[in-house]
Amino acid sequence: MSLPRINKEVFQALLEKTGKSPRRVYQMIQKKREEYDYTISRETAANLLAAQMKIDISKVQFKQDFKNRSKKW
Repeated sequence: MSLPRINKEVFQALLEKTGKSPRRVYQMIQKKREEYDYTISRETAANLLAAQMKIDISKVQFKQDFKNRSKKW
């Protein structure tokens, strides 16, 4: 089973908000997963991190949800 990918738009927003390197942002996402004892995916951890940094991901999340629903039909 592969882990869900981190949404590119969310990752880009994290890069811009933090001003950190991609490697450092991945480490921050990993740390967030550790906080939840690895019970959340990388994608969820990135979304949580973005929410905590007051990054509005609602449009990104809506597009992702729509895309996932379209696959089921």
